[in-house]
Amino acid sequence: YVARGTGGENELRCKYRTASGWDSEALVQGVESFQVLYGLDHDGDGLPEQFLRASAISDAMPRGVSAVSLWNKVVAVKISLLMRSAQRVQQPLTPVTWNLFGDVYSARYATTDRGTRLSSDDFTGESRHRLRRSYEQLIFIRNPLPLATSE
Repeated sequence: YVARGTGGENELRCKYRTASGWDSEALVQGVESFQVLYGLDHDGDGLPEQFLRASAISDAMPRGVSAVSLWNKVVAVKISLLMRSAQRVQQPLTPVTWNLFGDVYSARYATTDRGTRLSSDDFTGESRHRLRRSYEQLIFIRNPLPLATSE
């Protein structure tokens, strides 16, 4: 998740369980947005046919299908980050819009999936005068395959 660090800079943090509860640790500074989509394989060929945010997976469950079985269909994770520079830029910046999962995804889901479309106008004060760049990565994961039945 993204949170403001002790120095006032946004940072990507990792939350983990300890013996006494939960703790978190900073991974990298300068992260404005961290977004994740989960790729579902509905036909069993190992390739995702649909990408959804976590909260939408429960909405996509067909009647009578358990959440666990739907999460077992996740075969890929698409990650997108919007990063910013540490130093202020002296020259004026032209307005920019970042569509973290592309224009098509943003056109369809930006109003319900906050943080996937950001504009330079969304940033105020000192943070407005930073260089920004978005990064996206698709990562295939191995989920257990259904057990083959023998005849």
